[in-house]
Formats: sequence, structure tokens, C-alpha cells
Amino acid sequence: MGKTFVTINKILEEIKHDPTKGRSVHFVLTMNTLLNNKQFANRLSDIKAEHGENSVAIFASTYKGDLTHIDSLCKLISFSKDPAKMPKIIVACSNYRRFDDCFKYMEFLNNNETAITRSFVYFDELHKYIKSKKADIRGNIEKMDDYDIVHGIMAMTATPDVLWNKSNEDLDDYWSKITIINIAEHNEKNYVGWEDMAFYHSKFVLEDDSNEEDLYYNELYNIKYAEEIIYKNPEILAEGSRSFIPATRKRKTHNMIRSMVMRVNPDTVVVILNGVEKNICYLDKEGKIAKIDLVLKSGELGDLIALHLHENMIFNRPLVVTGYLCVGMGQTLVSKDLGAFTTAILGYSKITNDNLYQLFGRITGRIKSWVDNPIKTQVFCSRINSTICKKMEECAKNIVAKHNGKQLGNDKYREPINEDKDIIKNFAGINILED
Repeated sequence: MGKTFVTINKILEEIKHDPTKGRSVHFVLTMNTLLNNKQFANRLSDIKAEHGENSVAIFASTYKGDLTHIDSLCKLISFSKDPAKMPKIIVACSNYRRFDDCFKYMEFLNNNETAITRSFVYFDELHKYIKSKKADIRGNIEKMDDYDIVHGIMAMTATPDVLWNKSNEDLDDYWSKITIINIAEHNEKNYVGWEDMAFYHSKFVLEDDSNEEDLYYNELYNIKYAEEIIYKNPEILAEGSRSFIPATRKRKTHNMIRSMVMRVNPDTVVVILNGVEKNICYLDKEGKIAKIDLVLKSGELGDLIALHLHENMIFNRPLVVTGYLCVGMGQTLVSKDLGAFTTAILGYSKITNDNLYQLFGRITGRIKSWVDNPIKTQVFCSRINSTICKKMEECAKNIVAKHNGKQLGNDKYREPINEDKDIIKNFAGINILED
């Protein structure tokens, strides 16, 4: 419901105090995809306009854009001694190298006299990286928390379950309780969530297919499930439709989704977002494959997609968005111009609850005001998958509704589950909200 907006407001609030509390620096680790990195950075354009050319920097090996580029820890450290060059906000991807740079940089600031007197660290989608033994994120967060220079450590996620230490052996453990940021103006009046969807629970039996030996059962199931749904409901790919059909980790499955929908309806325009391809693919008037690379230099991805569709006169064609990791967390895929998704197909036989709910989050958001009479997104999935999304949404909302600004343990987060144990019993051994 806008965690990036909340984060940026938090940063701006702290920057306002710089004249009285001392110069601050804000180190933001976004999800480990260039699209998410650029999306977050683009939303900081107003800060650059207000606070100067060097106020926002991208910390990456390579970068092509309008923001300040920092390519090494040494360069960042050298900037720290010069207030004129030192950025107020540093945006980096969540990978081992940048985690290590961040932790070393905080240690340097704590042990040396620089232009910085206050530092803040922000982890986007921390649930995804918290278990990394190589980066030792838990240990380093505890370490940074003891630094005098560090005045705040904040994590953003819609699926925080994994962050807590659920062991009852040590109730004083650092990770047994987490403070929830105080969201002063929380409301849901414009929010499209689980209750606003039209769910279609479809059973599907995958017959053994030896022709796809490169894929595991659950990977092939995902593809065949989507294919079955579309063949039974060809109107899903009607003119002007907008469908979200994520695949699995293997890029091959993204290509299979693209081939399948274009086979069913050759007019379909497909957006693929993965580590190799970030493009729009369609058949031109001569029936030849055309591809448009998606290069996000400014603004939002949804707006960029809409722009390319208009420019190539394919805006009214059916649109399908697929991928997995690059579409699964944090990425805003729709826009007011594109409209909300008309259909989503979440055909997973095996997926973690976190990953499922993050994918579901791509079709939700503050979008009710986009049209006077919004339609319900059709969601095709199993009953258990829709139940998991429902319960995880209830858990997320429960935090703000009952525990806003408080310190709480995992049991409070899971209150909606504990109050409804029959849901778990109905699904023969499947524990809702347990990976």
C-alpha cells in the first residue's frame, strides 16, 4: 500500500532536521533488480530538484542516468569528507557486494570524523535477503544498531513473517520483537485488495509430459495451468485486456508463456521482465516479431509500457505481463493509463507463501479512483492459493490496524491465523503462512 512512499517520507522528514541535528546520509538497499533500483531512484527526482544535483546517488558498478554515479566504496568514502559532493541519499541493489559495502561504510562513518553526523539504513524486501549467511545481515544489523552514527534501521516488506526469531527459548533475543513504523495516516478507501477480486477456483490435473524433461513438475504445472485456463476462457485475451500471468524462476517458462498466449491470439502483446529480457514483444502488421526494449530512465514502468504501446499503435491489443523474480516484489506494473489488470492467473502447485503473496500484490494497490466504475480483476488459482493470499493480507493489515507504531512479536502478526485455525485444518497438513 505504498511502502516506497512511506520510506521516502521518512527520509525527507530526517533531512529536514539536518540544520539542527546534523548532516544525515540515507543508504537505501532496494530489491536486487535494476528495474526496482531505477524505480526507487526515479521517485527521488523531487529531492534532487530541491536539495541539489548531488543529493541522490546510484551506487553500482555501471549506471547510465541523470543521477550521481558512485562505483566504489573508496569513492563513497572520499565523498564523505566533502559536504558539497556527499549525497544525502545513496541507492544500491541488495546483493552481497553492496551489503558488504554498506556495512563497511557504516563502520567507517562510526569510527572516523566526516561531514556526516547521522546515518540511516533502509532494507527493501528484507525478508528476501535476511537468511543470507554470506552477508550475515542479521549479525550486521545488530552490529550497526550499536553504532553511535546510526540513528535508524528500517525494513520494508509485505511479508515479514521470516524476520522474527520464532524460538521460545530466548525471549530477549534481538529478533524476537520488531518495532513497527508508525503510519499516521493509514486508510484503505482507495485500496484494491483481496475482497475486490473475482476469484475462480479451478482444479487442474497435469498429465505426465516427457517432452518437457527440462522442467520440474511444478514448473510445467504452472505453464499448463495457464494454458488450460486461457483455452477454456479465450475472452481473457480480448481486445483491450490486461493480464498478469507470472511463470517460474526459469526464463524458459517466461518464453513458454509468451509463445502460448501469442499462439492463442496472435494480436497479444507480451511484456517479459527477467534478468536477460526486459521488453515488449508483438507481431507487426506483416506478421513479423517486433521487440521494444524497456529502459526505465525516469518515471514508472507502467507509464513507460503505456507510452510504447501508444507510440507503436498497439495500445488496444490484449496485453500480457510475465516473468517471476523481476515482477514478484516491489515492481509497479500498472498505471492509470494502462488501467488495472483484467485477469491474473496464479497457477502454482508449489510456491512459498511469501512469493505467492508478493505476486498477488502486483494486482492490488491504491487504484480504485482510476475509473468511475472499476471492474473486478478475475483471478484464476486454486482455493488454497486464494486462501493464503487472503490470510496474508489480513496479517499485514492487522499490524497497522492493531499494532501501528508498537513493538511486537510474531504471534501478534499472525493473529488472523490463530483466530481461524479451522482454515488450516481444512487443507490436510498444509500450514498457512509456513514456507
